[in-house]
Amino acid sequence: MPNMRFIDHPQPTARSLYDEAVLGIIDRNKHLPGLKSIVQFGNITTPGISDIDLLFVFREGNVCQATGLENLPEIHKSLFTHGIMAISDHQYSDNEYYTLWSEHHLVWGENPSKEERKRSLEEETILKIQTAVEFLIANFIDIKVQKNIKL
Repeated sequence: MPNMRFIDHPQPTARSLYDEAVLGIIDRNKHLPGLKSIVQFGNITTPGISDIDLLFVFREGNVCQATGLENLPEIHKSLFTHGIMAISDHQYSDNEYYTLWSEHHLVWGENPSKEERKRSLEEETILKIQTAVEFLIANFIDIKVQKNIKL
């Protein structure tokens, strides 16, 4: 693709910077009204390329306008390639059932409510296909936008 160029090349990043960023998120957000849990998922296998994936779990009936990234130093914000996700406590089990996120672990608060359910092999296959299609579509849109605005 001769008209495309890379920007923001990955840079080596200390693993400790990721840990600092998560601790900063916890410290800045643990007092949000109704916040029950902060859950990290995925893993950081390649510091500098990997991003931080966090999920805020709120008690029922709470509304929050914060992004969770307010007042976080830029060096830490760069470790998030997307915003922090948020759901209510009762949605946690469904979220876990219908997503392929791996290695959930509680980093702050109480364990979210969880109903143990296993996907069938057919459901697992369908979910993998759907996830792959969603990623392909999102990346296609991203490339088209970048091409149109000449990034």
